[in-house]
Amino acid sequence: MGSGRGNCCVGNCSVGNSVGKKNNVRNGNVANCCVGDCSVGDCGVANCCVGDYGVGNTSAPTESNNTDEISNAKIRIQEMAQTTEDDLFSLVNQSTAELKDFLNQFAVEKYEEEELKFDLENLNTIEKKFIAELSGFIVAKVERRLIPEDKEVVVILGEPNNAKRRKNFEAFYERLFCNAVKDLISKTATFFQVQSESIDKDISALEKNLEDKGKHSDKLVDVHELTKQFVEDKKNSVCDVLKAHINQVKEMIPVKSIRLQDIAAELDFTTAGDDEAEIFSLKYAHEADENSLAIAYSEKDILMTKAQNVLTKPRLVPVQKNFLYCDFKEFNAAIIKVARLMIAEGIYPDYEKNFEQTARDNSMFGANVEIGEGTIIAPFVSIGENVKLGKNCRIDSGVFIGSGSRIGDNVKILSGSRVGVNCHYHYDFDGKQKSFCGVGRTIIKDGVEIGANTVIQRGTFSDTVIGAGTIIGNLVEIAHDVKIGADCLIVSQVGIAGNVTIGDRVQIFGQSGIKDWVTIGEGAIILSKSGVTKNIRAGQKVSGMFSREHKDELRRLAKLKKIIKEE
Repeated sequence: MGSGRGNCCVGNCSVGNSVGKKNNVRNGNVANCCVGDCSVGDCGVANCCVGDYGVGNTSAPTESNNTDEISNAKIRIQEMAQTTEDDLFSLVNQSTAELKDFLNQFAVEKYEEEELKFDLENLNTIEKKFIAELSGFIVAKVERRLIPEDKEVVVILGEPNNAKRRKNFEAFYERLFCNAVKDLISKTATFFQVQSESIDKDISALEKNLEDKGKHSDKLVDVHELTKQFVEDKKNSVCDVLKAHINQVKEMIPVKSIRLQDIAAELDFTTAGDDEAEIFSLKYAHEADENSLAIAYSEKDILMTKAQNVLTKPRLVPVQKNFLYCDFKEFNAAIIKVARLMIAEGIYPDYEKNFEQTARDNSMFGANVEIGEGTIIAPFVSIGENVKLGKNCRIDSGVFIGSGSRIGDNVKILSGSRVGVNCHYHYDFDGKQKSFCGVGRTIIKDGVEIGANTVIQRGTFSDTVIGAGTIIGNLVEIAHDVKIGADCLIVSQVGIAGNVTIGDRVQIFGQSGIKDWVTIGEGAIILSKSGVTKNIRAGQKVSGMFSREHKDELRRLAKLKKIIKEE
C-alpha cells in the first residue's frame, strides 16, 4: 500500500487524529497524512511498517534504541545518585563535627581526678573511610543491572510500544535506585555504629583505669548514655533524609515492589536464595505468579506454586526457589506482618484507614469513583475510594460498596447489602485473637443480582469474585477470597466461608453452610440446610449435615425413621 511517504505500509490499523492537507483514506491507503498520534520522527515513516505494533508513537525496538535507552537511564541515575550522595556526605560531615563538639564538653570535666580523652581523630578517619568507600555506590549497584544482557531489561526493552516501554523501563531503574539507597541506609547505620563503638572504647578505657585504682565514677555512666543517644539521634536524622529521597522517587513508580532482603531486615526473618528478588504482591501459593511472594502452608504448596519466592516456616525442600523463613509459631501472624509492610511500602492500599467522602444526590462518594452510563444510585448509598461501577447498574438505598471494588455492567444490588467490606481474617497472636482487613478486592461481574442485606467480603490476599449472571439471595454471607463461577444460584441465608471455590451453574439452597477451602464442582446442587465440609464433585447432588449424595441421605433418613417407629 502506498502512502506517499516512502514505502510506509499502514495495515491492520485505525486512522484517527490525522493531520495533513490531503487525507485520502481508502482501503488502507493514506496520502500526505500523519496516522493516529504517530509523529514522522518517532515512527521513521520512510521504509516503516506500521501494522501489528499498532499506530501511535510505536515502532519495533532495535538494538540501537535499546542502547540509547540504557545510556539515558545511566545518565538519569548518575544525576539522582549525585544529589543523594551529596546530601548524605554533607550531613555525615556536619554530624561528625557536631559530635566532636558534643564530646568536648565532657573532656573538660574531671572524673575522680582523671581526664576523659576521646580519639577525635579516629572519628575523622571513620568518616573519611565511609565517604571514600561509598562514593559512587548507588551508580555502581544500579549499573550492574543496566546492561543489555539482564533478563528483566531484555523483557522490558522488547516491548514494541514506545510509551509503554519507556514507562516500564523508567519504573525499573527507579526501583533499582530505591533499592540501592536502601542498602546505603544500612551502610550509613553501620557507620554511626562504628563511631559509637569508638566512643564506647574511650569511655571503657577510663572506666578500667579507675577500676584499677579502686575508683568509680557515676558520671561516666551518664556520659555513656548521653553520647549513645546523641549518635542514635544523628543516625536517625541522616537516614530519614535518605528515606525521603526514596519516597520522592517511589511516588513516580506506577508499580511498587520490595526486595526479600528488605522484608527480612524489617521483620527479622531469614532468607535463602536470591535475597534481592523483587516482590510485587503477596498471594496464596496456588494463585501466585513469578512476581509474587507465595504463602506456602506445606511442602506441597512450595512444589506446586509458580512463584519463585516463597514465604514459609523453616523447612528443607529440594527445589530451586527463594525462601523467606519466619520464626513465628503463629504462621498466620507472620503473613499479616508481611502484608502490613507491603501496605506501608505502597504496594497495596490501606483499607483500614479513614477516607473522606463527598455528598452527592443524597449519597456519599469516596475519591476516584467511576460510574457507568445508565447506572442508577438510590439515596443513602455509601461508596468507598477507587470504585468502578459499570453501565446500567441499579444500586438500591442503604447499600455499601467498599474501596477498590469492581462492579460490572447490568448489576443489581438490593437494599442494605454490603459489597467489598473489609474481610474478617482472624488469626492468633500471643494468645490473643486479631483480625486483618485484607488487601484484595471484590469483583462483581456482569449481570449479577445481589439480594437485600447480603454481605460480600473483600479478598485477603486475592480477589473475591462473583461470576457473570450469578443470582444471590437475601441475607447471604460470602467470606474473603471466595471464587463463584458464572450463572450460579445462591439462595437466602447461605453462609460461605473463606477461600471456597465454586464452579459454574452451581445451585446452593437456603441455610446451607460451606466450610473454608472447599471446592464445589460445576453444576453441583446443594440442597437446603446442608453442611458442606468436603469437596463436591461436578454434577453431584448433596444434602444433609454431612453433605452426602442426596439419594443416600434419603435412604439413611428412611432407615432412621423406621428405627424410631419400631422403638
